[in-house]
Amino acid sequence: MNAIPGVVSSNLPLLNQLNLTEEGLSRSQTHVAILMEEMEHYGIILHSVKEVIDDTPMGKFARMVLAFVTEMEREEILDRTTTGKINKARVGKVVSDNKALYGWKWMLNDKGERDHLVLDEDQAAVLRQAGQEYADGVTYAKFSSGWKPKVYPGRAANSGIQGRCGIR
Repeated sequence: MNAIPGVVSSNLPLLNQLNLTEEGLSRSQTHVAILMEEMEHYGIILHSVKEVIDDTPMGKFARMVLAFVTEMEREEILDRTTTGKINKARVGKVVSDNKALYGWKWMLNDKGERDHLVLDEDQAAVLRQAGQEYADGVTYAKFSSGWKPKVYPGRAANSGIQGRCGIR
């Protein structure tokens, strides 16, 4: 069996089996073909959780057909998502992810659906302070260390901006 480039050898047994679904391997037919060729080159065996496909030429063909179907499904999902966003925008609704960005909150209509975004004043005050410190030339290191011990209003209890990871 060939060594995998970039992998440091050790006394541990080499992983030579993958247990996946065919669609979990990749959503691109070309990428699946490349992965299958590389796995064959390195002696890695793919065990599909859902499908029983052997390594005969007919099995390889079936694997490529499944990869094609998976890629087409992905394209269909992207098309439906894009069409949905366009239709929402045409009727004047906000096209956004489910969560409002920090500093904003969703207002609901009579049906309980998200209708529009409004400023969350508590969170906006935090963002204004951060913006002012940035404008005053405070360095990132000083800025983030100054915020570490504090907890700021978030979306749920005990959440919010804390330390460096929340500031970025």
